[in-house]
Amino acid sequence: MTEILPNRDWLAELASLDEAADFLKLAKQAPIELQSQIIALAGESFEGGEALAKALFKNPPPKVKQKPIQVIQQPAEVEIPRRTLADLTKAKPIPPTPKPLKLRQWSEVKVPDGVTELERLTYVPGLVGDITDWIVSGARRPNRLMAFGVALAIGGTLISRRIMGPTESATHLYVIIIGRSGRGKDWPLQCGERLMTELDLGDLVGPGEWASSPGLWLRLKRNPVLICFVDELGDELALVNGQNGNPFVSKIIGTLKKCYNAFSIQHTAEKVSAESDKIVWPAPSIVGAATVQKFFSSLTPSDLESGFANRLYVIPSDVRTSGEC
Repeated sequence: MTEILPNRDWLAELASLDEAADFLKLAKQAPIELQSQIIALAGESFEGGEALAKALFKNPPPKVKQKPIQVIQQPAEVEIPRRTLADLTKAKPIPPTPKPLKLRQWSEVKVPDGVTELERLTYVPGLVGDITDWIVSGARRPNRLMAFGVALAIGGTLISRRIMGPTESATHLYVIIIGRSGRGKDWPLQCGERLMTELDLGDLVGPGEWASSPGLWLRLKRNPVLICFVDELGDELALVNGQNGNPFVSKIIGTLKKCYNAFSIQHTAEKVSAESDKIVWPAPSIVGAATVQKFFSSLTPSDLESGFANRLYVIPSDVRTSGEC
């Protein structure tokens, strides 16, 4: 087989031949796309050459047209028409205004017979009443007073720094549940933390114990709104009040008193390793549980004189037993 050179000038070689036999022999080896030109060249070079070339190629192919080079052009910028307010309203209709939630009424509250005067106060409408009923429904030793204290603290935390009382008071509370051991004081605390977690508000759950006043300020810097569930609060207060030689721990009581002030702005101490921090409206709530003797023995005359004791909302776990509280 004869090798076809891509740069070979076939038509020039064929035009240089004098014999028809040599012309036809070489023409048979030429590329197929040159057949039309070779037939025309054979008719010009030899008498009857066009007929011989046609017979050689039998059915000559049509002329091959080269495809034009396609030039890729950049797409023209499409001008996006501006949509009017009417278009937006037509494309996406405005949803109807939701109906306001129905205000829970006191007439819905049903107080059973035989409850004490204090227990009557725990039957309230709205979220606080629902939380109280939920805690009591799952308790092994149901106690509405303890559940009501936790519900009040949670409700105050949820609306903290958003609601102001008539005397410009805030909604964060220091709730202390006291009672003898075995009264189930830990159950309301567990329910309170579980409820905050289910509401995806776990970052608002504060520490269950306090190591120092600067540490508590640091926590309040991250979250000015907190709710701390403190079991054995009597032991915690006794530890704080017993640290006279460690001012960083003993100042925790002072920190809690400052935070109880409604809508206050606190500035922490400037230190060599840290600058002073400004904390706007710190509002920590406390729900603690303690036995009667341990709680009252942990308080000092200073707590009474400084006003810390009267900031505590004390809830007895059992008011039917004489000498309980």
